[in-house]
Amino acid sequence: CLSGHPPRSGLCSAGCANDESRVCPGIRPGRACAPRGAHMTYLLLFWEFFKVGLFAVGGGYSTLPFLQKMMEQYPSWFGSLQLADIAAIAEATPGPVGVNAATFAGYSAAGIPGALLATFALVLPPFLLVGLIARVLEQYRQSRLVCVLFSTLRPAVTGLIAAAA
Repeated sequence: CLSGHPPRSGLCSAGCANDESRVCPGIRPGRACAPRGAHMTYLLLFWEFFKVGLFAVGGGYSTLPFLQKMMEQYPSWFGSLQLADIAAIAEATPGPVGVNAATFAGYSAAGIPGALLATFALVLPPFLLVGLIARVLEQYRQSRLVCVLFSTLRPAVTGLIAAAA
């Protein structure tokens, strides 16, 4: 074992329990790895963060319940202390909180490739939805109803922004 612990002591610095030959990317020292056959796949990581990007509406903090559910479903990805770290680091670093949380959680789950994949999966659904909406609106751009709707919405949005200030 790399840490100097006896090989069968249960903990080694690579973060794996009872097997010094395995290295688990993103797992902190002292945490047990999932069994060989139960390692998470990049496809599963992508799918979980894609769902977060699709359903977490309302800002970055709305991703935290999804991350908590992931922590319970996939304990080898990150634990409760790491979830607290994810929230703190996502808030402290510049950029959107949800994206920072996905990056850190992906890193905790699968190292740098996991961070890139989780971040990409989180931002993909909004990107696709905005593209789809823009395409649909482009087809109805000349519609009188759409023009009236948008000319009515402009003052309402302006009023909401002014009321919030």
